[in-house]
This record gives sequence, structure tokens and C-alpha cells, in this order.
Amino acid sequence: YSSIERIHDKSFNGLLHINQLYLDNNKIKSLNKSLSKLTSLKILDLSNNEIIYISNEDFEGLLSLTDLKLNSNKIKLFEYTNVSSIFPNLISIHLKNMTIEFIEKFNLNGLENLEEIDLSENNLRLFNIYSN
Repeated sequence: YSSIERIHDKSFNGLLHINQLYLDNNKIKSLNKSLSKLTSLKILDLSNNEIIYISNEDFEGLLSLTDLKLNSNKIKLFEYTNVSSIFPNLISIHLKNMTIEFIEKFNLNGLENLEEIDLSENNLRLFNIYSN
């Protein structure tokens, strides 16, 4: 366990070839576009942090991402209009054991490689995922 609370905007500048990043088991509360320069990133693990809110902009530039792990965070609302425009190569997304109550406008169209979505151990009241 580490105690990283914040990732500075320029923390990963110049590290263009990182393809796996494990920031699990920290105290990170927000991302604030700090990962946007990691265009080669395939695996991102942010499990067991204190993230409350994420936005489309937080993951901007991560077009190579195939595996996203956000397990055991404090996110209550997960809202993306078009997931494939942010994560076109996503294979698995892990949202286990969070405080998610609402998933709204979660469009899976275009995620042709998606194999796994883990939403176990949540308090879902509204579940609105759609795809053609």
C-alpha cells in the first residue's frame, strides 16, 4: 500500500511507452487529466482508491486502453454517453465493490472487443446500458 493522494498533471510527461500502470491501493481522489499523455497504456488499475468522480476528460487520450480496473472506489454515478469514443479497444472494465447507484446513458455501441463488465457488489438502483 502506498499513500499517493494526487497525481500531478505532468507526472507522466515523456513516458510515452508505458503500457501498464498500477496505482491501486492508494488514496487518489481524482485524476484531473493526469493520465492523458499515456497514449500507449493498455492496462490501468486504479482499484482501492478514494475516487469519487470521474469524467470523460480524465481518460482522454487513452485510446489504447484494453483493461480498466476501478474496483473498490467511491464512485456513485457512472455516466458516459459513448464509451467507445473514449475506450475504443476496451476488452474488460471492472467496477466491482463500489458505491455505484446509477449507471446512466452508458452506450456500449462500437465496443466490439468488450468481453467482460464486472458490476458485482454494488448498490445499483438505475441500470441503463444500451447497445444496438
